[in-house]
Amino acid sequence: MRVVVLLLAAVLSVQCSIVKRDAQNDAENLATDIESEVTGFIDSIWGGQCVEDKNCMAVISYCKRESSIQVIGECQLNWWIFVVAAVLILLLAASCCACICLPCCCLYACCSSILDCLCCCCRTKGYSPAGRG
Repeated sequence: MRVVVLLLAAVLSVQCSIVKRDAQNDAENLATDIESEVTGFIDSIWGGQCVEDKNCMAVISYCKRESSIQVIGECQLNWWIFVVAAVLILLLAASCCACICLPCCCLYACCSSILDCLCCCCRTKGYSPAGRG
C-alpha cells in the first residue's frame, strides 16, 4: 500500500512540474508576444521599415524614402505632430503660470501655498507694522 501511495505521489509531482513548466513557457510566450506587439506598434509610428504609407500608422506618420528609387523606407512622424506637441506643452506651461499668478484660478490657493513653502523671500509673511502703544 505504501509503495502505491509513493508511486502515486511521484507521478503527481512529475505531472505538476510539467504543468508548471508549461505555464511558465506560456507566460514567457505571452511576454514575448506583448513585447513584439508593442515594438511593432512603435515601429509603425517611428523607425520601422515600410514600403508604402499604409505600412505606417495612418495620419500620424508616413513612409520616408531617401530617393524615389529606394524601395524600402522608414516610418517618420508628420511635421504637424511636432507642432501639436509644442502647442500642448505651451498650454500646459501657461496654465501652470496662470494658476500661480492669477487669483481667479481654482488652484491659486494651493499653488500659492506651495510657492510660499518654496520661496526663500517668504512673499506673504512680510514685515508687520510697529506696535503703537
